Amino acid sequence: MKKTIAIILIILISLNLLGTKVYGVDYGTHEDLDLLSEAITESNFDSLMDYGETTTSGENKESNRTRINNSTTLGITITKILATLVVSIGKVINFISSAIVNGSGDSTGSNTVTVQKILNNEYGIFGIDFYNSPNAKDSHAQTISKFRNNVAVWYISLRNIALIGMVIILIYIGIRLALLIGYSNEAASRDIARYKKLIINWFTGIILVFILHYLIIACIEVSNLLITLLINIFGKESSVEDALINKVYTNVFNSKKIGEVLGYTVVYIMLVYYQFKFVIVYFMRMVKVYFFTIISPLVCMTYSLDKIKDEKSQAFDNWTTEMLTQIFKQPIQLLIYLIVIVTAGEIIQAVPLFGVICLGLLSNVEKIVTKVFSVKKPEFNKGLKDISLNVKNLLPSK
Repeated sequence: MKKTIAIILIILISLNLLGTKVYGVDYGTHEDLDLLSEAITESNFDSLMDYGETTTSGENKESNRTRINNSTTLGITITKILATLVVSIGKVINFISSAIVNGSGDSTGSNTVTVQKILNNEYGIFGIDFYNSPNAKDSHAQTISKFRNNVAVWYISLRNIALIGMVIILIYIGIRLALLIGYSNEAASRDIARYKKLIINWFTGIILVFILHYLIIACIEVSNLLITLLINIFGKESSVEDALINKVYTNVFNSKKIGEVLGYTVVYIMLVYYQFKFVIVYFMRMVKVYFFTIISPLVCMTYSLDKIKDEKSQAFDNWTTEMLTQIFKQPIQLLIYLIVIVTAGEIIQAVPLFGVICLGLLSNVEKIVTKVFSVKKPEFNKGLKDISLNVKNLLPSK
């Protein structure tokens, strides 16, 4: 790490040394040049260096316009060449994002992939409403339709398997209770009490099998309703993000100082990175929600087994936490985006780096919310282990 930082610093210092500018002033005789040096103040000098001209006052308080000519040296040329190469990589990433989202590599105009458009549900490919037919105008409509049909097929198949498993569990519980009815010792009484609790949990599990997908749909609808409400309050325009990335891209080539070129190049790449990151994150979110929906009947089947030992359903609780996190992550991120980025649009336009920082915080909002509300990360392996250990509790006490 130290070597990497050292190399970066050496490159930046070398480019700045190479970027020294040579200035020449056509101001007449040596005496005139002496008068100019006396007339130049700190503010005049800054204007002269930044804009190539300034106004000075002579001995008789006459205003004189002074201009300088500068010749750009090798440093700025090398910097812009490197910046062009780096920005080209960003363009390739934009092309890939557009190809994933829009079905084509056109990343200009209305086809530009932005974080706000993703959060506004403007791309059907990221939709998690598996129960609805995709928009026919969407470029991925056929693919989305096939994907959702497969989700439905797998869900029904696993639900049937879960129902068969629950029937087997109920038969086993019934047999065990029938065998224990004739006994009146303490061990038999404990087993009867345990199996009675198991039957209650079994009924809870069977109810969940038939209603859980309706609860999932209700949560998704609430999430979509919150998104629509936020859009109606703040507006649907994504001009802030579009204007920001266009401004940064233009400044990469229009800046005349090495530091500015490097700064705008880094900001541009970071903006493209976060836009591409949100494409991947929301694609994975869609996959996760579909997967959790498919396995939900199996989670309900294990509900009764998981509550035998400690009256807690670890697998079901972990599933619920992860599912709700994925569903409601979008409206939370949209709210933060609208509050921070849209309302602070003028600040971001003046200081593009602030926009990068905001997107960075936005991408980590899931971790922040988890820490604020003290929500532990789901551990499905632990939940499954608990289920396997609790199966032995179905056996009669010795």
